[in-house]
Amino acid sequence: MKQLQGENFGAEVAEERRYLPSFSITGEDLPEVKKWEVGKTYELKIKVRMKSLTEQEKKTRAELEIQGVEIAKKKNYEKEYAEKRSNINS
Repeated sequence: MKQLQGENFGAEVAEERRYLPSFSITGEDLPEVKKWEVGKTYELKIKVRMKSLTEQEKKTRAELEIQGVEIAKKKNYEKEYAEKRSNINS
């Protein structure tokens, strides 16, 4: 997964502060958040629709509307490997 660099606002200084994109969501849209802990990291899969694209100087900015969200499924590599091995031997 690509790590985001964020964006800095104001003058460029040695200790510039970078801001990452963020969004909020309700427990009605994603009930699992009710059991999550503040400060921990979770992986989501989101479906977005691009609303606009702006290019100025060396910056490109896209405005995206979130249309769907789900918890990212973690691959079970051991199970996948076992399934591939069992298919080879058949």
